[in-house]
Amino acid sequence: MLGMEKRGCLYVGGDDSNHAGDSKGEIDVATFSLDPTDSIVQYLSYRSKEKLDAWLKLQNRDYRFAVLTAERYKHIGQNLGNTMPDLIEAYIRQKRLWTPYIKIYLDGDLEERTKEEMKEKLLSFWRGNPENLTIETFAKRGKKGKGGRGRKHHCPAVVYYADSLAHRLYEEKTFEELSIHEKLIVIKDK
Repeated sequence: MLGMEKRGCLYVGGDDSNHAGDSKGEIDVATFSLDPTDSIVQYLSYRSKEKLDAWLKLQNRDYRFAVLTAERYKHIGQNLGNTMPDLIEAYIRQKRLWTPYIKIYLDGDLEERTKEEMKEKLLSFWRGNPENLTIETFAKRGKKGKGGRGRKHHCPAVVYYADSLAHRLYEEKTFEELSIHEKLIVIKDK
């Protein structure tokens, strides 16, 4: 992998804003980490702006996102699985990163067919051993927080931060701001 930085394992978290079909569109987010602690499944408190900001400042943490605006996305339950390979490829190419392992953790349920399609797309540009590419899903069925308020996520940190970023981008950015954001990856309609 000439000219590429080699690392041990890339941990990827994915979540979406759950707004497919509305005027701003659905925001699909992939978070990236090279730190194995971000892959540990744990209970994490409901979205914290402070935790997200602190995590983004850490070394080897990053994200990319896509905005899905077409009406057809409203009727596809597997949007995240379809966009993740594009977000991962863009990140790897932009960072000029090569890693022999990729572990992907997604919020929600994913059909086996979609997982297989994801793997095919990823293996079309990532030249690692297919056995070193894993995809796991985590549904938000967390327990109640202190005092019975809020829900805690039971997932790896990369999923928790993808959820927080999808929510933040949707709530705090206009469509115009999203369309010129440095972390935006344009997904070509297929």
